This record gives sequence, C-alpha cells and structure tokens, in this order.
Amino acid sequence: MNEAPLGAEELVLALGIDDEWLHAGTLAEMLEHAAAHRDSDEAAHRVDFFDGAGKALEPLAGDDLVVYGFRRAGGPAEPALVKRRVDAVLDRAEAYLAAHPGGPGQGYPAHMTVPRPEGSLEEVVGALRLEMLLNMSGHAAGWFHNLIHALGG
Repeated sequence: MNEAPLGAEELVLALGIDDEWLHAGTLAEMLEHAAAHRDSDEAAHRVDFFDGAGKALEPLAGDDLVVYGFRRAGGPAEPALVKRRVDAVLDRAEAYLAAHPGGPGQGYPAHMTVPRPEGSLEEVVGALRLEMLLNMSGHAAGWFHNLIHALGG
C-alpha cells in the first residue's frame, strides 16, 4: 500500500547523490525552492530526499514531470546514515569556506562558521532549515544558503 503524501509543513532534506550539497525545509519551502531553480543549471542535479526521521522519500510528479510532493518510500528509516551524509556535506562546506572566506562580492559575509547542529536527525534537519531561512526574503537567501549554492547546489 502506498504511503500518503507528506503534508506541507513536514520536514524534507535534499542531499546531492554525491553528498556535494544539501537543502532542508518544509515540503512547501522545498517546492518553492525547486521552482526558483527549475530553469537553472542547478536543476540537473541528482538528488536523494529524506524526511526528518531518515526515511527515503519518493517524489510525486504530474504529467508535466514537475514534482508537486513526496511520499515515504518502502524500507526502513536510516537516520545514522543520513546524518553521516549531512556531516559529509558540512565538511565540504567548511573546506570551501576556508578556501573562499567570503566578504565583499561574495554571497556570504567574512568570518562565518558552518553550523554543526547536534541531536537527532530531525533536530539536525530542523536546525539546518532555520540556518537556510536566516536573513531570507523570498528567494533572497541568507549566507548559509548561498554557501551551499556555492558548493554546487
């Protein structure tokens, strides 16, 4: 039996398949973010999606092949594996930030540090979501969101 679609306020984590970037938000925020990048080169990335518990998500798409939602896939949740993947992205972000310290002309200010939230996977995804939302107005993104885009996502 197929799972019901996720609700608009449920947490979704998108991870590039090679752990090169991530994005965290509610389903509604994730769909808005995807729409903002639909026609960019970034739209071609292959992505794995998870809920806050580490359960894989399947995208739901219409006849136009545009994703309008997600449902939980079969199989067990893997929160420890997903947390390791998040840590790999944050490690990559730290290395990028060390090599590109930000400042004038960058999408992020100088002297920032990559957030390293702790706790359950759901707490980590929720904290990353908040970091992505800081200083955002529509799609005018905050510094952490811009840093993640600099990584390639």
